[in-house]
Amino acid sequence: MMIDQAASTNVAASALRLDGAVALVTGAGRGIGRAIAERLAHEGASLILADRSGAADAAQAIGGNVLGVPCDVSDESNVQSLFD
Repeated sequence: MMIDQAASTNVAASALRLDGAVALVTGAGRGIGRAIAERLAHEGASLILADRSGAADAAQAIGGNVLGVPCDVSDESNVQSLFD
């Protein structure tokens, strides 16, 4: 059975679209967190980026509907403030 590779690529690509979704990404200032944030934004998600430092810079660099929030996830009160 032949599989139309272009068709399967289009299905896979459309399945990843996150238009209308909101994602909270911790550790978004650099490394894996930053890469995840960039991919989610590319797929159409609105983002809240949380990081001890660098969240605002990452939000500005990524652009779009992105908010950078300073947050130390090892501090429970910092995490709670994300949801207040």
